[in-house]
Amino acid sequence: MEPRGFLLGRKLERKLETEDIDIRFGVAAAQKGFLKKDQILEALDIQLTEDFSIGKHRLIGTILFEQGHLTIAQVNDVLAYLAGVRGQKGEKESF
Repeated sequence: MEPRGFLLGRKLERKLETEDIDIRFGVAAAQKGFLKKDQILEALDIQLTEDFSIGKHRLIGTILFEQGHLTIAQVNDVLAYLAGVRGQKGEKESF
């Protein structure tokens, strides 16, 4: 059995290669050049660990900010970008 981080890495890698996806915060931040894949994976691992161990769900942008990987300005930039992308597709915003 492969380690969870490895499986998440392959899934994220496939997601990053797919163009017709519902874009997520981490993917958008990477596309804007703010993050590297390993930073997203680390934050996702923290998010999932907290979800399962203490039942607390933190948004990925919050985790990345608290880790020092993103500034508030970068978080806001990604959120504005996602709002525009989702608005163009007629989707509801869900951050």
